[in-house]
Amino acid sequence: MADILDYIDWRGDLSFESAQFNSVDNLIFSALSYINFSTYVSQDFSNPISFRELLPAFKTKTKSQERELGLFINKKTFDLFFKAAESKRYGNCLIQAQVQILDTESETQFSATSFTFGHKQHCIAYRGTDDSIIGWKEDFNMSFMETIPSQIEALNYFEKACKALRGGFILVGHSKGGNLAIYTGLQCNVKDKKRIVKIYSNDAPGFLKKTIESKNFREIEERIKSFIPEFSIIGLLLNHTIPSQIVESSQTGMMSHDPFSWQVRGPAFLPSEKLNKKSSIIDTTLKNWLSSLDTRTREQFVDSFFEAFLATKVSTLTELSVNWLKHSTTILKTLHLADSKTKETIMKSLHSLLMSYVDVKFSKK
Repeated sequence: MADILDYIDWRGDLSFESAQFNSVDNLIFSALSYINFSTYVSQDFSNPISFRELLPAFKTKTKSQERELGLFINKKTFDLFFKAAESKRYGNCLIQAQVQILDTESETQFSATSFTFGHKQHCIAYRGTDDSIIGWKEDFNMSFMETIPSQIEALNYFEKACKALRGGFILVGHSKGGNLAIYTGLQCNVKDKKRIVKIYSNDAPGFLKKTIESKNFREIEERIKSFIPEFSIIGLLLNHTIPSQIVESSQTGMMSHDPFSWQVRGPAFLPSEKLNKKSSIIDTTLKNWLSSLDTRTREQFVDSFFEAFLATKVSTLTELSVNWLKHSTTILKTLHLADSKTKETIMKSLHSLLMSYVDVKFSKK
């Protein structure tokens, strides 16, 4: 079993000039975007710094830096950076313009980082969902909103990059980050679109139907490469038109969402023949459930649940997990005190979800 760390051991001595950018490089840059480089990297494109130059500062990483990654981002992400910085392939790569936005009022969680490699080649890595509850709320908002704030931020970031940098761009992202990469390719102007070499989406949620049926989508779909693990859940959400390559994972369930579980062979992922049966059941259940709810009901359901989570006065999943018993009591109490109309919406939605699961479960037998 080999992962992205092993890939650097195997191919870290090959420059991007001798071995071109590939799918595994995409996942590595996507994973590195979860690291907070803001102490050392400016928010604009004026002061790039190489991996190798940045390495000494991160060699003394603290526990607080690891905690920033939260519950679901693998702590090996720092090891990935260390190994990359010490390699020939990534050591001279430049990091610049890391932007991070977390805004409760607008329900926005966004981050992007630019990496420059080879000769005027740029990889913009959009960060996926972090540890913040607002970040998760924004994800759920995708079930009823055609455009979420982080998608607008992603497009704005790319437009600034096109003005500041020369050369071609590869847009990548893991989880929500993959969605942002595709959205940017969809919505950018014609001139900037021509500079996009490839878009990589790694286990990312899709879009509402109206978006994928647009002319813009057809214009870029040949440049999109999509990957999902065998037990994908996140990467099957909402609607997709691009066939995804299924990748072998060392984990199952939600843990297969972790980039470090994806199996690598040479410059590519190890392909799997088909999705896990349970993954297919969950996917069909969620799609049937969402189609049974109108847009307004989806919005009310999501808002009600997250209002209960925000009533705990914590801002991250890590904080929520520290005293789960206390916080879960607050969540249940808040839901119990909701008005009758809100309770009715929640109960009907949950009942619809249960019925969808039962229908799919028995039809798959």
